[in-house]
Amino acid sequence: MALSKTVKRELIHSRQIKCQGYLREDGLWDIEAHLTDVKTQTFNAIERGEVIAGEPIHEMLFRLTMNDQLVIQKAETETLKSPFSICPEINDDYHLLEGKQIAPGWNLMVKNLFAGVKGCTHLTELLSVMATTAFQTIFPYKNSLKSQKIKDLKLSNYLKNSCYSFDTKGKIVMEFWPDDKT
Repeated sequence: MALSKTVKRELIHSRQIKCQGYLREDGLWDIEAHLTDVKTQTFNAIERGEVIAGEPIHEMLFRLTMNDQLVIQKAETETLKSPFSICPEINDDYHLLEGKQIAPGWNLMVKNLFAGVKGCTHLTELLSVMATTAFQTIFPYKNSLKSQKIKDLKLSNYLKNSCYSFDTKGKIVMEFWPDDKT
């Protein structure tokens, strides 16, 4: 099923988020995100002045380095483009993530640490997709080293009840992990 056909329209704004997961030679993992916000028309930003069409109004980088248990060893951010000169001043506060684990309740913990004036909306938004990228990077890779047989794979505690498909009372868990419902 595809989205419905739209009426004629004009692109005004584009946000791109690119996340990548890397296995480091020291056995740790780097999860990196790159966010850009671009307008299709030139406009004047309050402090920055003229922003030419196609030039990012926001461009931010975020790297989380973590171990196999998703415990963050290092968090670093860089703001390359922002509407205000003070925006990068909040970057160092994201070191508060060091020692924290990506686990159930991650998004709530992130919100408590960085909501409102305690963080940057854009950097904080990246943390949710970075957590998903960490799962998609680390667990399938580690499982591929353990077993090539699907039936031998265990349902990770991180995945249990994490979404509709991994509902421990649902169809997928009952079919593929009938002994692993709790």
